[in-house]
Amino acid sequence: MSKSEEKELKAFEDKIERVNREVNKPAKKKFDISFSSGWGLGVRLATELLGGVVVGAGIGLVFDELLSTKPWFLVIFLILGSIAGFLNVYRTANSMQSKERAHVKMSDGKQE
Repeated sequence: MSKSEEKELKAFEDKIERVNREVNKPAKKKFDISFSSGWGLGVRLATELLGGVVVGAGIGLVFDELLSTKPWFLVIFLILGSIAGFLNVYRTANSMQSKERAHVKMSDGKQE
């Protein structure tokens, strides 16, 4: 084996070693909503509710201004925005609850 072949082989082995170290490195923990604080969850739910109401009111005001029907579209879209906000809160809370149940089942399964 010539010197250049030995150098290439050594470089290849080094590359394989770097890849193995990278592959075997522990994965970074991703953010999981079930481990976040109660304050953060409360703010998230409040934001989802408030967002639906604000967007609904904004759309209603724009339509009222364009069509000169002052309170009607505001009232209609405010109600629709409120319903959308409540649905978002419900979906988010359901999602968090199902993730928590799955987390509890996983931890119960590990105990022997």
